[in-house]
Amino acid sequence: MSSMTPKNQHRDFSVGPNGESVYDLSFASEPLGMPASAGHGWAQLDFGQKIGPQDRFTVERKLGWGMHSSTWLARDTLDRRFVAIKVLTGYMTDTDRKNLVWESDALHAVSHLPLSAHSIRVLEDHFTIPGKDLSGDHLCFVTPVYGGDVERLWRANHKKFPLSLTKRILLHLLRGVAHAHDRGVVHADLKKDNIFYDTLLTTSQIDQILVTDPPRRHDPEISHEGTIIQSAVSQPLPIISLDEAQSANFLLADFGCAQPSTLHDRRLMNILPYRPPEVWMDGEWDTPADIWAFGWKDLFQWEVNEEWGLTKEQNMFYQMMCRTGDNFVGPILSQWPSAIQYFNTDCTFKAEKGREIVLQDETFEVCIKFDTRDKLDLWPELRASAEDLLTDPWFSDVVA
Repeated sequence: MSSMTPKNQHRDFSVGPNGESVYDLSFASEPLGMPASAGHGWAQLDFGQKIGPQDRFTVERKLGWGMHSSTWLARDTLDRRFVAIKVLTGYMTDTDRKNLVWESDALHAVSHLPLSAHSIRVLEDHFTIPGKDLSGDHLCFVTPVYGGDVERLWRANHKKFPLSLTKRILLHLLRGVAHAHDRGVVHADLKKDNIFYDTLLTTSQIDQILVTDPPRRHDPEISHEGTIIQSAVSQPLPIISLDEAQSANFLLADFGCAQPSTLHDRRLMNILPYRPPEVWMDGEWDTPADIWAFGWKDLFQWEVNEEWGLTKEQNMFYQMMCRTGDNFVGPILSQWPSAIQYFNTDCTFKAEKGREIVLQDETFEVCIKFDTRDKLDLWPELRASAEDLLTDPWFSDVVA
């Protein structure tokens, strides 16, 4: 740690184990120094630090961080190559030890050979390292180095992809989903930043990047516990061009929310706009929940519908009906315990205005040529499987 006077003071950063507001703090990067016992405990790694069995891996730079982990570029001294290491927070490591999360089991399940083409981020090794201060221990997952994620690639290209690239990404993602389902795993968190692409960089090229763009740290800060911390700057590998992306392999990654393939009751999954109706209304869910998230990405707005007097939750169901062209009916709603909170016994909304709500026909503009009306049904039992969707004619022109 640096002996410099801290320049950045924490102010507004709010974070918690389930995304709820806990502290009113702000940090330049992940909030180091916050205890694992309070739902935090990000790893404090040093550049050049050796970790893993027999000190096999040397930490080179931080690639990024998220709610429950940080990811680091490391040098494998045994195989003389680079790897990526996902380091869980102390809180999540403890949660794993208590068997309250399933990421380790999911990664082992999907990493068993044979692997389907363009499918899954593969787990190569795992181990636990001790943490500093109150951060607890850290479970580490070793994987190959990938070039980046689709969210970052999408934003770098002004949130626009050519249709040919979109199809390629979706086809590869679907292969990963099918592979996970075949191994008894529900991903439960499909989104753009959980889709990676393989790197085109050689070991020597990554070595050169480390010379020309060496690892850096943010200015010193005062942690919540009053100690001085200095987080590493996130330095992901360079983004590939759209031309390179047209021939890249895309892979399903991050199984931190994964669950075994079985009916789950009253357990939340996915971020709000991606949740299928059975999850919203506390019904049982399984692999069809992934199919919903796959098919309806970025098409639902989490907002109040003032025109019809609908709450945010009711508006989600309204949008679902508009986009599928179907209505929620008694046989569906009767199996979902929380449906009574949103619907009357005649399956109409409990809307503030108390009048009939007119559905807007939005199926054509969002479905393109993908036949969502038949394959992404409100009723999970009627949704197509990932294997079924892989044969959809919409993918027939994808060279992959």
